[in-house]
Amino acid sequence: MEAAALLVSIRVAIDFRLHHVIFEGDCMASHNGNLSHFEEVDWRVKRVLLDCHHLLQRIDTWELALVPREANSAAHNLALWCSEENIQGIIAIFVIPHHIWCHDLL
Repeated sequence: MEAAALLVSIRVAIDFRLHHVIFEGDCMASHNGNLSHFEEVDWRVKRVLLDCHHLLQRIDTWELALVPREANSAAHNLALWCSEENIQGIIAIFVIPHHIWCHDLL
């Protein structure tokens, strides 16, 4: 799921014509090295990471920052909620349930 979120965020960055981007997440497979060494990754995730690797060539400067899930539980909860509700793309903040985006403040 995290790899798919990375792919979507890369596509959004390209659509917005961003040139310098830092992607943050807790997907170890996408943060080990430069997205080209993932022999031990499940084949379904590998396909998504290969797509990420290909699309990142279109962004001038990018970085993949590993952020532990505990440090940003709101992002994790948002990803889970989107998956459960089959929501994709850019989401208006007012449609996100309060308990999702305020979780880190508890």
